[in-house]
Amino acid sequence: MGGDRLAASVLGLFGVALAAALAELLLPSEEGRATKIALRFLVSLSVLLLFLAPFRGILSDAPPFSLDQIIEAGESAVGKEGFDAIFRDAINEGSAQALKEGLSALLAEQYGIGEGQAQIFVYFDGKGELSRVQIYLSGSALLKDPHELEAELGALLGCETEVR
Repeated sequence: MGGDRLAASVLGLFGVALAAALAELLLPSEEGRATKIALRFLVSLSVLLLFLAPFRGILSDAPPFSLDQIIEAGESAVGKEGFDAIFRDAINEGSAQALKEGLSALLAEQYGIGEGQAQIFVYFDGKGELSRVQIYLSGSALLKDPHELEAELGALLGCETEVR
């Protein structure tokens, strides 16, 4: 097997040298000086790559990855929950942040509870639906009736709501 690689490398070198010699003969003598320099550079680069090609196998004895192996590695890293669960969690996180911002704006507009006076926590069930909202009041917002807020927000959101 090593002899086949060596033979292929020698044949490649011979081919590059032959092609370079033919190109040198076909180029005009004085007018194509820049082209000759570029051609010599490309020939040198090709020869260098041909010399290094047999060593590529020595440095890496492992076979290259196939697409199937990469997909299997990704699935094993994700585990049994799969990509759907990861995407669902990401969507829930994004919608949780948007819901918190919307609730914060609602509390400020309708109840006069300013920014920083309410900590909002939202929870989703396994289906990705809103299941519970907790709001912890602080500062001057503590003077608001938490039971009234619970009832109104619970009716608005359609889920269990807790205000403290």
